[in-house]
Amino acid sequence: REVTSAWALERLAEAVAADDGGAALRELVAAEFPPEAQVGEHVELRVSALQRLGAALHALSDQRVLDDAGTLRAVRSEVLVIGATEDPMHPASAARRTAEAFPGARLELLDSRAPMVTHRREVRALLSGFLGG
Repeated sequence: REVTSAWALERLAEAVAADDGGAALRELVAAEFPPEAQVGEHVELRVSALQRLGAALHALSDQRVLDDAGTLRAVRSEVLVIGATEDPMHPASAARRTAEAFPGARLELLDSRAPMVTHRREVRALLSGFLGG
């Protein structure tokens, strides 16, 4: 796991454990999005989901994501990896390594911290083109 990813998971775990009614966690989750992003109830839904994970977040920060990326080389289907350039939880370097592990994978990096919110059209177009093509 990337250092930035482990650190982000630890910060989330600490915010979940804080005895502040979820204020620290809401602040962290809200900071994942640009101020102008229209996120609707996403922050509250994510806070609720993270609160259910609790202590598991601490354990995740120390776990390896995949023991042997060599198993991915056996995949013969087309693969699209969509990554973000500014997301500490899912760093661009991890997206690059993931794409490199699959033969013939296509990598798309979006200049964002939260591309599912800030680049919805682009993500939709990438997925539609990949799945529909």
